[in-house]
Amino acid sequence: MSSSNKTLVEALEHCSAKAAEIITGPLADSSDWPGDRRWWLQLGFNLGRFSELSGEGRSVWDAWKFAIETRDFTALEKLLDQMKNIALAENLKELD
Repeated sequence: MSSSNKTLVEALEHCSAKAAEIITGPLADSSDWPGDRRWWLQLGFNLGRFSELSGEGRSVWDAWKFAIETRDFTALEKLLDQMKNIALAENLKELD
């Protein structure tokens, strides 16, 4: 794996891990989501970075927006799994 591809995989893994940390941490209780904007800004930053690096683009934003607006924690967990799977697929692609 070249260093630039390794960096891409690491960046995708970092973004998905950070999103998981936020969703399972401060945002885990959707009935009492914190008013502190920093969590939302950090989540948004990582989603934006992930959507750009993965090439998934707007579809990432649309799916997350709906899940957050409806406070659908099951959908959020599925979206986290999708992020991890995309990062894993990129990693496997580089191993070929």
